[in-house]
Amino acid sequence: MKGNLQDIAISIFSICLQKGISINIQWIPRGENSKADYISKIIDYEDWGVSEFFYTFINDLWGPYTVDRFASSRNAKLERFNSLFWNVNTEAVDCFTQNWSDENNWIVPPIYLVLRAIKHVIACKAKGTLIVPKWISATYWPFIFNKNMNYRDYISDVIEFENTSGIFVSGSNRKSIFGTEPFIAPLLAVKLDATRITRP
Repeated sequence: MKGNLQDIAISIFSICLQKGISINIQWIPRGENSKADYISKIIDYEDWGVSEFFYTFINDLWGPYTVDRFASSRNAKLERFNSLFWNVNTEAVDCFTQNWSDENNWIVPPIYLVLRAIKHVIACKAKGTLIVPKWISATYWPFIFNKNMNYRDYISDVIEFENTSGIFVSGSNRKSIFGTEPFIAPLLAVKLDATRITRP
């Protein structure tokens, strides 16, 4: 019924024929396959990332990083990564269930999780690099700079990128503001180090 699926089916059949592989197909009613049906309908609206070039630049500067805290199997920058949903090779689902201490964390969270990520770094007395838009009205802004525009105690450096061309990479959600259209706001790379602070 759908041309693209027919093409995939023919491709699979051709490979099986060439390799001597036999496939037995079994139809399972939706009512008996509810978990797989549910998973197939999940949409990750925050499926976007940063380019390899940008990651390499920051990694050369402040790395090496040991774990990618907000990733998927498609956009992970490291072998060790945490994901929002189960992914092949994910080390953990929900990075906030993990202890971030003793790691150099690569942190590119969905915007709604930026503040929680900063607080988790503080709670774990961890370190890493946070990539966020320069949005002074955002809830996370006072946790990066105080009212005098000085870094918070757990921030050791900030780099501002005015031109974000080539930094963001789109994922499966083509309606995301990151990666699908030119992103006009500046971007911050924030070096976090809460290993020595005694209080937030």
